[in-house]
Amino acid sequence: MQRILSSGAFLAVLLSAAPADAQSIDEDVRCLILGTLFQNTAKEPAVKQAAAAVTQYYLGRVSARVPAGALKGRYLAQAKLIKADRTGPMMNACFKSLQAQGRAVDAVRVEIGRSLPKTGGPAKK
Repeated sequence: MQRILSSGAFLAVLLSAAPADAQSIDEDVRCLILGTLFQNTAKEPAVKQAAAAVTQYYLGRVSARVPAGALKGRYLAQAKLIKADRTGPMMNACFKSLQAQGRAVDAVRVEIGRSLPKTGGPAKK
């Protein structure tokens, strides 16, 4: 029971806390576009991997905040704002935002984890 309450407390903290770097829906859509662009065009494996992380992160954010019927219009509007000479800095900003949110979640996870009872590992079969 303690583990369920602690997991519930962890979820409540995550859902009630303001994001470390609140972004507008349009910024999230822009980052989703940039992540997809870099994932499809980057030559370096590390850049492709970072772009895949950005794509997955912002896909989750966008799908939770934008109704499916409104996605195409938002996507097209934001795609027009992305200029070729700014894609690198814009992508870096998206990745830094993802990293900041990851650090915030890790800090909460570690803090909550300290209060969980030790389980001794997975059950043996």
